[in-house]
Amino acid sequence: MNAVKNNLLEKKDFVYLILILIFIIIFFNKIIFEGKNYFIGDIYSQFFPWKEFAKNSIQSGTLPFWDPFTFSGFPFLADIQKGVFYPGGIFFFIFDFSSALKIFIIVHFIIMGFSIFFFLKTLNFSSLAAFFGSFIYMFNTFTISKINFFNAIATLAFFPVLLILILKFILEKNFYNFILLILILCIEFLSGHPPLFFYCMFFSFIYFIFIALKIDGIKVFIKKFFQYFFYVVIIFSFFILITLPQTGLFWELINNSMRFNGISYSEATVDSLSFSSLLSFFMPGALNGININPLKDWLDFSLGILNFFSVTFIFLFTISFFFNKNKLIYFCYIIIFSSILIALGKNTPIHSWFFTFFPGFSFLRHPGLAITIALIPFSIITAFSIDELKEASQRQLSSFNSFISYRIPGYIETRFADKLFFIYIIFLIICILTIINHKSIIKIYNIYNLKNLIWGFIFFIAIFGLHISLLFFKENLNISKNFYFIVLFFILFSELFHFSSKINPLIDSSIYNMEKNLPETVNIIKSSSFKFIHTDMVQKKRITKGDSIYNAQKNYLLSIPSNTASLYKLYDAYGYNPIILKDYLSFYSDIFSGDDINNKEKINLLNVKYIFSYKDELLNYTKVHDGYIKIYKNPDAVPVFFMTEEKNKLKPITVQTAWGRKNENDFNYYKIDVKTPKSGYFIFSNNFYNGWRVFIDNQAANIEKCFDIYMGVKIDSGNHTVIFKYYPEKFYIYTIIYYFILLIFICFALFYLRDKIKNF
Repeated sequence: MNAVKNNLLEKKDFVYLILILIFIIIFFNKIIFEGKNYFIGDIYSQFFPWKEFAKNSIQSGTLPFWDPFTFSGFPFLADIQKGVFYPGGIFFFIFDFSSALKIFIIVHFIIMGFSIFFFLKTLNFSSLAAFFGSFIYMFNTFTISKINFFNAIATLAFFPVLLILILKFILEKNFYNFILLILILCIEFLSGHPPLFFYCMFFSFIYFIFIALKIDGIKVFIKKFFQYFFYVVIIFSFFILITLPQTGLFWELINNSMRFNGISYSEATVDSLSFSSLLSFFMPGALNGININPLKDWLDFSLGILNFFSVTFIFLFTISFFFNKNKLIYFCYIIIFSSILIALGKNTPIHSWFFTFFPGFSFLRHPGLAITIALIPFSIITAFSIDELKEASQRQLSSFNSFISYRIPGYIETRFADKLFFIYIIFLIICILTIINHKSIIKIYNIYNLKNLIWGFIFFIAIFGLHISLLFFKENLNISKNFYFIVLFFILFSELFHFSSKINPLIDSSIYNMEKNLPETVNIIKSSSFKFIHTDMVQKKRITKGDSIYNAQKNYLLSIPSNTASLYKLYDAYGYNPIILKDYLSFYSDIFSGDDINNKEKINLLNVKYIFSYKDELLNYTKVHDGYIKIYKNPDAVPVFFMTEEKNKLKPITVQTAWGRKNENDFNYYKIDVKTPKSGYFIFSNNFYNGWRVFIDNQAANIEKCFDIYMGVKIDSGNHTVIFKYYPEKFYIYTIIYYFILLIFICFALFYLRDKIKNF
């Protein structure tokens, strides 16, 4: 890795790129050719309604600044997870969601496959090694599970490109690479998955230091320290400025959310990787073995609690210890070990140190996502082992592969690479000890299905033993080198395809046809001025039963899951989002205990007319739907606009109102005609948030916070026209700065092209 290859793309690389494309098509063949699509987890309950809301708003000529359908109003565009500014999200504005999702996934896996291939090539690995490494990066269960958070797929797709540009920039100090580095950093951020972006930046920073030290040496690096520090400051400054329309709004949202002061350590580590979860690295499936239940296990996979990279990878990782290693490989070992320690979260003190002392960690949940840091090192070590197997001579291999012979007189002679053979024996002993001590293991490690665990061990031992045998045959010239690598790849892809593809269940694409699959519960609660709410039990229920995945998901839709209300123009007093406005969270957090109602007054104040519950009876509420999910009607809910004598105490004033918006999909503007017999506070029951303005009879007035969460304005008796408008206060400034920086980039690009043309 002393230099970057001048010509990364060799003629034979076209073959490997075509093969990557073909195997991506094979892996996703069901969504391409069979009319299937992914439907589980956050795809439907978050991204589907988010993308549809943004699409409808923009097609109607408005920016989706405000979403009134969740949490009694929420700043939609400010939340980066919506991915509105991400360029790759354009598919969702052009096609229907089901088609756009398929295109998005395929396109980003192609980018991912090509980018990791070329990244490994920049590290001077062979094309064959880069080919193997790309499959470890693309099709492991950690990456594949992120289809449920498909903005995370975008983050991972461009991550290797960022690392290529870091390496090229350090070596060449090229302005062209500098600009591209900033732009890719922006794309990474705008893709909309902050935790993965954070871990990618964490690894990028360490990688930057490692590469600089390796190229310059420690003495030169110390001399250049301030120069490199200046580069980093400039890169991040331009990154923030060019993404300011998003970063600015997002920072305002964080300041108004429960995340502003970080989160508690117990909340941050609730989904820590356990020691028993480490078994998933050695065998696919859930904690108990090789079985995968996609309706139950997908969440643990997606949070990094379970991770499978194939037994073939474990084999390649194991033999990497026996080859002569360079600094890059030692660097990868350290990063992998560190990432697993961080992912273990509360189970080791390491995560608490990062949480306490490292900037940014106190905002992150789900420690298991730290496995992101290890993805690139896993790919590098895979490529390293492949190249060593490909290039090493018999003599060079003897350092780890000194053969020993055992003869059973008159019957059979067995010969194995001794070190690999002894490792294999250790695995067999562990398997036997597991069976003997199964009672203690079940009790201590919470492993409930010993049968599956044993089958998992058998699978691992069989595949690992197969690889030892293949290596033995290769080194003894019983099989050709080309045949060996073909079989090696076939086993690798077969493992990943068979197990990783099962994590995200597939059902008929028509599930996204809202007209065909309109839940009957939607028509029951259809209302333009009231909200519905889920009890805590219903809110947390993300898995339903059914005689098929399709029917199970249709049962799931009956509850109108959190965030899906906007699909039907319904208002949900709850919703789901990792970021919640702190005042609103404080207000509603004590309403329910499971399925029981603790505070009826707050339900009334939240305009909740319909309550979704599993209980067969709710006192003082009328049941209007009985079945898998029950719906109760609340007769005492106040409307979305109402008058009260006091701003923090509900003393209703009977008024007449008529209200409307500029168009059906513009939720930044409300015009209300009010007739009130007495003065008081006119309440708009959406969250109080900076950027809202109010006008009474065309005169600007002061918005006050009412009931600790809502917007209100004091008006006198009589007839009035009240207008509420929302436009983020600093969005104009953010946009101007963005265009200014963009203009600077364009000017630099033109000068760069002019010089290139002159030199040519």
